[in-house]
Amino acid sequence: MAITQVRRYPEFDPRQRTRVHLSRHQPTEKQRRWPPNSPDLNVMDYSIWNILEAEAYSKPHQSIDALKKSLVKAWNKIPQEVIDRAVDDFPKRLQKCIDAGGGHFENK
Repeated sequence: MAITQVRRYPEFDPRQRTRVHLSRHQPTEKQRRWPPNSPDLNVMDYSIWNILEAEAYSKPHQSIDALKKSLVKAWNKIPQEVIDRAVDDFPKRLQKCIDAGGGHFENK
């Protein structure tokens, strides 16, 4: 049996679901555009990933599966306080981004 027709279901698109949710639950809240590539604002990029890399890449891996296991092990070793601190820094980082006019603000 050949596929003769492709249907798209926009209600299953996460971007559409988010828009619908916001319009229903926060109708007066203006929807803001989020920078598509903003590592300065991503907790994993600006804090946690460096820790994971240092731990997981400290030795070579023979396979992708071994690397994945090493990353999970490294993640489980990160103290909760380190994660909490990174998350708590988020509002300050947002303000720095605003002060920089939405541009890059790291290492300035």
